[in-house]
Amino acid sequence: MTAWKVLIVGAGSIARNHARAVGSLGDIVVGVVDPDRERAERLVPGAQCFSNLSGALTSEISFDAAIVATPSFFHVDQAVELLKAGVPVLVEKPHRIPGQSAVDLTEQVHRGGVLHIGMSTRHWPGAVELQGALRAGELGTIVNYVDRVGFRLAPGDLAPWYFNRQFSGGGVLVTNGVHVLDRARWLLAEGLEVLASRLTRVHPDREGEDDVALSARTPSGVLVNVSLCWSNFAPQRTGLFVSGTRGNGLVEMSGRWSIVTESGERGGPAIDLDNEPFSRQWKSFRLQEPGFGLADLEPTLELIEKIYEKETHG
Repeated sequence: MTAWKVLIVGAGSIARNHARAVGSLGDIVVGVVDPDRERAERLVPGAQCFSNLSGALTSEISFDAAIVATPSFFHVDQAVELLKAGVPVLVEKPHRIPGQSAVDLTEQVHRGGVLHIGMSTRHWPGAVELQGALRAGELGTIVNYVDRVGFRLAPGDLAPWYFNRQFSGGGVLVTNGVHVLDRARWLLAEGLEVLASRLTRVHPDREGEDDVALSARTPSGVLVNVSLCWSNFAPQRTGLFVSGTRGNGLVEMSGRWSIVTESGERGGPAIDLDNEPFSRQWKSFRLQEPGFGLADLEPTLELIEKIYEKETHG
């Protein structure tokens, strides 16, 4: 493939993962946008640095694609600006925060804009294997679906904006739950109806929720149980477990996976979560694989919005 010239918007920790992924396919980051010039220069030494997106788009450099890796509040407006300029966009999840409108983004996509939403956990090898097993009917009729995600957050593990609802849109539900709910919709190939939810703020100095428990149901009747937490302590028994009448599958948070069916057992090791999924994701974007567009991911954001509205208004 011909090497692409890439613009990265945002120079934080996730941007580093994206920059490595771009290089893994021989593409070149030629521009970085960040108001902190020193941080931008550290992300990709030698790339042209810009303090804002408009400066990059009016420069003499042309871009084959852009990655939006800024705080979530900025995603929708920056993606729209890039799409208006005719630049294909890989935008970090979520593509917007709850309460923001998707109208302008939808308009640009309908006009032919190329938008790919970064759902990196779908690119874990175990998730891909499990999806294939489910599509092939290897597990039989699904009787149990449980996804438990937990992180021990030491001070400084996440940038302060994650705990500011203005920029993050919420807490662990929108930051990590968007992956979990998207994964359920993708793996089960069905929509979800939330039956019950509980959002809890454990740490009073944070604006968003730290702990979430919810149950949902697909139209075919599969019950989906989800647990999410940001904790001061090491999480236990985390991962995705799917059980059916003819087998089961497990994807641990390390990426280690196993599938056990009537015909045998197979599995894979833990992965480098900062590199392998992002490289696979960049390749998926390059190939414009289906399933990661606005129409695919907007229903997950709408589901999260309903959960927040229920918590707010009862």
